[in-house]
Amino acid sequence: MLKRAVYETIDRFMRRPRVDRVVTKYKQYLWLVPPVLWFRRQLPRFGPWPEFEREIPEPLRSTPGIRRVPSEEERAAEVAPLRDWLKNHPDTYHTIHTLGWAYHLPMTPYRLRAARRAEHAPKEPPPGAAPRRLSPEELTAGLKALAAEVGISACGVAEYDEKYTFEEHRAKQIGHRIVICALENDWESTQTAPSVRAEKAKLACSSELVARMVKLQEFLVEAGYRARQNRNEIVLLHYAVAAGLGQLGLNGQVLTPQAGSRCRMNAICTDAPLLLDAPRDFGITKICDACQICVRRCPSGAIPVKRDLHRGIEKAKINSARCAPVVAKAHHCAACMKVCPVQRYGLDRVLDEFEASGRILGKGTAELESYEFEGVVYGPGERPVLRQEWFEEVPYDKTAGTQPVPPLPAARSQLHTAVSGEEVAASP
Repeated sequence: MLKRAVYETIDRFMRRPRVDRVVTKYKQYLWLVPPVLWFRRQLPRFGPWPEFEREIPEPLRSTPGIRRVPSEEERAAEVAPLRDWLKNHPDTYHTIHTLGWAYHLPMTPYRLRAARRAEHAPKEPPPGAAPRRLSPEELTAGLKALAAEVGISACGVAEYDEKYTFEEHRAKQIGHRIVICALENDWESTQTAPSVRAEKAKLACSSELVARMVKLQEFLVEAGYRARQNRNEIVLLHYAVAAGLGQLGLNGQVLTPQAGSRCRMNAICTDAPLLLDAPRDFGITKICDACQICVRRCPSGAIPVKRDLHRGIEKAKINSARCAPVVAKAHHCAACMKVCPVQRYGLDRVLDEFEASGRILGKGTAELESYEFEGVVYGPGERPVLRQEWFEEVPYDKTAGTQPVPPLPAARSQLHTAVSGEEVAASP
């Protein structure tokens, strides 16, 4: 009770407009603050994941990657190019940081130091430098070996696709390859979501990945190629699926077989001739259809029950207008990640249970489905009742950013009737 009273007192102080203005003005200098002054971080799980080589049972097989209609992808990109959510929703973004001072502010020095390290890393070879004579096979193998050596969980390569670059950042991109990496987040911290602890662990994981990918960037530059990190400039989910790191879940996140969405991702764009990886079918699409825990447990009801065609992609379209206020007011929420059985148990154990009993591991149990929201614990079958006024406390402009592009009727029909062919493909 005392701890909560102290937190609420500090929270009221941090929300004062004058305090908010001071923090916003000087936050950029917090990288100068020595790390010893801050909390003991919940560090990620370092080290490469074991390869997922299990054969997927026939009833769970679908399409490698995501089902898509390429002609609809092209049309959506032409009619309404993707826009940077952060730049187009500045009021919402600012509110998220203001209300989330308990994790954003302490983590800022750590995050800024990692970002500065990436920004100051070389992005192209010095003039006159002699490049290494490496074949594409040697270059790709060396890059992935280095990723494993520095503790990155997974590393894949996908082809650059301008459609999945935010319009504001297209001019900054380099080359025709995207190196996409994942780093596993701390397991114990994630099981407390939504919480300050879980969000601190997530931010620590992101920062550690940025810092470690500097080594990969330097490796490519030393080999004679240009390279730069571009995490907030592209749709990471697209490249993670294209590179075979995971598949898109109903919660709108990429679920990896080793840790679900309990990982952070980052990318490097480069002109290095790296070998491409391919999308895979892990059985996650049909596991999600049978599970749907995140749909039932989402505090705001922002996750739809079924997938549909959006911008040429078959996916569950998250309702951002209902999701963003919860993210702002409930420690970035992440309830959909916390209640995901693939996140908690790993896909191997989930598949074992499904093959043996036809059930989803942990479904209906307090161990998996319970979470605390605004001081109240909600068990299986329970979730908060949030009134409209609760959502309106966080500004959100529905007209800003990327606008929806309704699919042509023929495209939707084609997606649901075709299994393979020129128009419906697993990957770009």
